[in-house]
Amino acid sequence: MCGSSVPNPVISTGSRMMLKFESDGSVSDLGFKANYEFRTSATPIEPSGECLHLSVYVLFVSRLVSLNTHCHTIPQLLSTPPGCGGILTNASGTILSPGHPNFYPHGVTCLWEIRVAPGQRIRLSFNFFSLEETETCDYDYVQVYTNATSNSTVR
Repeated sequence: MCGSSVPNPVISTGSRMMLKFESDGSVSDLGFKANYEFRTSATPIEPSGECLHLSVYVLFVSRLVSLNTHCHTIPQLLSTPPGCGGILTNASGTILSPGHPNFYPHGVTCLWEIRVAPGQRIRLSFNFFSLEETETCDYDYVQVYTNATSNSTVR
């Protein structure tokens, strides 16, 4: 996802959801603000270093463009600006791009993983969204991973 249209809410297909933000080395913007909540109350889940098989959906203003399957652990994907990524297990919370409400920095990759108990779902809603806009969203973008399995779908 890129540009300035606020994306539609996304509901996970399983008990994990991941959000990846990446910016290139030139243009920056005000970034994004998203809220997440569990569909039912959950017991916090401790982080583990297991391999996550992710279905990666690259979304451009709410339309599915490509699908790739990857295997990553959280430390492989995180960079370290303050507030850039992490494992979230609270019942609800807010995810902000680094620097929001000011301009986000150049050249960052942030990954947030939201975990709930098995059988529960996560709802992610964007309240603000303003990233560098290009036709293919190759430079600054957000990707939403709706589950940790290869058969997950964007809803």
